[in-house]
Amino acid sequence: MLQVLKRFKEAIDAYQMALQIRPLDAEANMNAAMAYTQWGQPLQGLIYAQRAVIGSPDSASAHANLGILYSQCGYSSAAVDELKRAIELNSRQPEVYVNLGQEYINASKFDQARNVLETARTLAPSPLVYDRLGVAYYKMKQLDQANDSFNEALKLDPKYFSALNGLGVVAMSQALAATPSDVEKAKVAIGYWNRSLAIKPDQDVIQKLVNKYTPPK
Repeated sequence: MLQVLKRFKEAIDAYQMALQIRPLDAEANMNAAMAYTQWGQPLQGLIYAQRAVIGSPDSASAHANLGILYSQCGYSSAAVDELKRAIELNSRQPEVYVNLGQEYINASKFDQARNVLETARTLAPSPLVYDRLGVAYYKMKQLDQANDSFNEALKLDPKYFSALNGLGVVAMSQALAATPSDVEKAKVAIGYWNRSLAIKPDQDVIQKLVNKYTPPK
């Protein structure tokens, strides 16, 4: 209850008292790990996530949560190993495929990212899945597929600003690749970015792109 109320320090104290009685209790360890993460200290929560796996080695959720904490702490290789283990134990976890896909994108393993994200799309299509899949396609220079994926994300959520950013990047890439540069396509890209900024104004990178490519009046 303390964790739900966002009183994370008190929640952690309560979990630690529980763990004095049962040190390898998987649920208490994982909850402690998540409380630390919500408190903004994932590195301190890592040991609890590791103990949760020790206490319940065949738990797909324990391995998945450990993988997520490894990712947040910057241990990409360990994160991939744990997320893959979670999928081995339970292959129907779309959120785990999304996290694994993001790790592959971060590591520039775009083929692997596309494959796991396509599996996530099959299991449970969502704006996030389509958006990440769009990124993977874009990185593989498959711009038509990237464009389609970002549009599918927007069909599910018209205010999914990340997909609008992706459509802008695809359109601007096509504009700059043309000889001479396609001015109309560039305007389309800027239009997508401005729509994104209308939804979420505090996007410095997108604002800089708009400023860079908007022609002077």
